[in-house]
Amino acid sequence: MSGGTVAITADIRERTTSVDLNSVQLKVNGQDVTGDAIVSSNSIVYNARDLSNGTYTVELYLQDEAGNSASHSWTFNVN
Repeated sequence: MSGGTVAITADIRERTTSVDLNSVQLKVNGQDVTGDAIVSSNSIVYNARDLSNGTYTVELYLQDEAGNSASHSWTFNVN
């Protein structure tokens, strides 16, 4: 799949308070790609283009309007 596009998506809904959309940060292999992502109150979507074969690490950071922080990371492979 080298050279293709991979859609990286995450559900960012909060059960009791709203997510502070200004706090959402998405990184791929340590590079902040938030500015190229579509962030809404429910999700974040980033279309990673022209990825070479290999393993990629995604990190998501956010805070809700009450000031509670959350983070999650995961990996995926491109073959």
